[in-house]
Order: sequence, then structure tokens, then C-alpha cells
Amino acid sequence: MRRVVGGAGPRDGNGTLARSKAHRNILRLDTKSNERRQVNGYKTQACMGSDTAPRISQARRGVALACSNFWTIRQVSASFDHRGADEPLHSETGARYRVHDSRSQTMRGREMAWFEREGIRIAYEEYGPPHGPVVVFSHGFLMDSEMFLPNIENLRDIFRCIVWDQRGFGATGPTDRAFSYWDSARDLIGLLDHLEIATASLVGMSQGGFVSMRAALLEPDRFRAIALIATRSDLDDATVTESFEQLKAEWARNGAENVAGHLASFLLGPEYEESVWTAKWQRLSREHFDHPVDALTTRDDITRRLGDITHASIVFHGDADAAIDPGCGEALAARLPNCKGMVSVAGAGHTPNLTHAHDVNPLLRDFLLRYGR
Repeated sequence: MRRVVGGAGPRDGNGTLARSKAHRNILRLDTKSNERRQVNGYKTQACMGSDTAPRISQARRGVALACSNFWTIRQVSASFDHRGADEPLHSETGARYRVHDSRSQTMRGREMAWFEREGIRIAYEEYGPPHGPVVVFSHGFLMDSEMFLPNIENLRDIFRCIVWDQRGFGATGPTDRAFSYWDSARDLIGLLDHLEIATASLVGMSQGGFVSMRAALLEPDRFRAIALIATRSDLDDATVTESFEQLKAEWARNGAENVAGHLASFLLGPEYEESVWTAKWQRLSREHFDHPVDALTTRDDITRRLGDITHASIVFHGDADAAIDPGCGEALAARLPNCKGMVSVAGAGHTPNLTHAHDVNPLLRDFLLRYGR
């Protein structure tokens, strides 16, 4: 089942409804050819070869996917508490539980636990009841675990929610060695081993989706359900790879100084409060940034292996995503053998779970209640 949710516009970091720039281009999917055609002056691409490079002119586009077999929901209510991400999560069932006694500090001062694998200290944090069904959240490129706080707020009453910072980002920080997303998938499995967790469900956004799918392929019996957000199984084209090479070179020279604002528009959209994330990028080291970029640009194509991911799954994709074309989400949902639905989030860019949590949360919660416990 395909659904379109939202349409009320994004909200800022405090959950306040942002003013919508309602100039939207309507894209229609030709289901026979799986190609996207030009409508109202904009040209897009099908999944293979879609533009995932940080080209900011594309980040300004707003699109709403129109397809006759979509179930359109204009308003979605959610039990989401619109507090700022800086405020701690408190409740009898929402206290933070940590297993490891060691602590590391995030950029915003929250303590995180850590475990070590292959000599790398990997930071993580837990929310929710310690004996609840486990959900592991894996963040996207240039993001960190805090991007899932609005979603955890809506799940921590029932689920034991585990977030972690992948190599190169957040409290885990830069790594001085090359790695692949298969290594990151083994980091995720190593986290479960460290916490002595037998089974879990996965939520992965973009890069986190790359990692979550690979973890499911490595140890399929370990996982119950998978929610994939703004991600894909195939590869970028050569122009995209070159754009990331340019970003890598610029970062080595100047860090995020000249690109932070562009990255915010690209990843968060023009109407989301970006200051928290641009500040994170400004503090991110210039050294060793090449390793996470290389992991992104040299990843392998796992499309032919999607048939082996038989877990219950759901796909979310913003219909204004300038980083990964929405057609990639549709293609992914079509190839996953046990996919329960593809959700197109109206007006959302590359981080719909963060910028449009009020639309994503109810369906994510429903999916996990049905298949993740």
C-alpha cells in the first residue's frame, strides 16, 4: 500500500508549524516505465542515476507525488510532544538506561555510553523500558543520533529505543581508518552483542538505511522489522560521486565553514530551524572526513539481494527529497518482498522523520506495534 501523508508544512525544532512555501511541482509516476517525466517545468530522474549530490538549487524544489493508487491523508494526528530537542526526556517509562559505566560527551552535553569494537569507541544511548521490545535507530550521513529524538518521544513508552553515533559523526567522532557500510553493519550487530540483545527492529535513515539493510543481510534471524527512511539500495552516478569528492576536498581545506548553510538546505529543507545542525557541522573535524565520504561513494549495490530481506518492512520518503529521488523509495518498496507500505511525506525533504515527525510518527509507531514486538 502506498500512502501520502502530511501537507500541513514542516515544523521547526520546537514542533511549531512553519510557514509553508506552497509552490509545489506535481510529479506523476509512470508505472509502466518506472520513469519520471517533466511536469510544470521541473525535470527529475528515475532511481538509477538520480541526483544525490549536494546541489542546493534542487533543494528548493517542493514536490507532491500524485498517484491514483495512493491513499491520501491530509491530516495525521500524533501523540508527539512538541518540546525542543534540548529538553531531556522524563517519565517513569522514559528514563535513560545505560549498560556501560563509561561515558562520552556529545556536542550538546548529553552523556552517552560507549562500547568498543576494532579499537573504535562507539557511542550510544537508550531510552524507554529496559525490557521493552528493542528498536535500533541508525542516522544519516552528516547527522547523528539526536535526529531521532522526535521519534523516540513517541515510542519510548513501549519500546526500548537505542540510538548510536556511527563512525565519523556525533560522539563517536572521526576515525583514522577506512571503513565500509558492512563494517558499520557489524558495528550495529556488535552493539546488540554488547547489550546482550537477541532480537531487535531497525529504523535507518539514508546512510542508516544502507547500514540497516546490510545488518539484516548479515544476520537475518536477529531482526524482526525494518523501517527505511529516505534511502536506496543501488548506487549514485558518476556526477554524484564527483560532487562528494569536491565536498571532501572543501572540508579538508575549510571544514564546514563555506558549506554548512547549503548542507542545511539540502538535508533539512529551507523551512526547518537549522542552527543546531550547522553548529554541529562547524565543530566537526577537518581531519579524516574522507573516510565517511569514501564509505558513501564506494558502497556496493545490494539491489539483487533485497529478496533476502524478508522481514516486515516499511519505506518512508519525502516527496521533496533533493538528496535521494523519491523514485528510489518506490523502487525499494517494490523490491522488498514483505514490504507493508511506501509512505510519501508531502513537503518533506531528505530528513522527514526529523522535519515532519508529526506525519511520520503515527505510521512508524503503528508499524512497530504490529511487527516489531
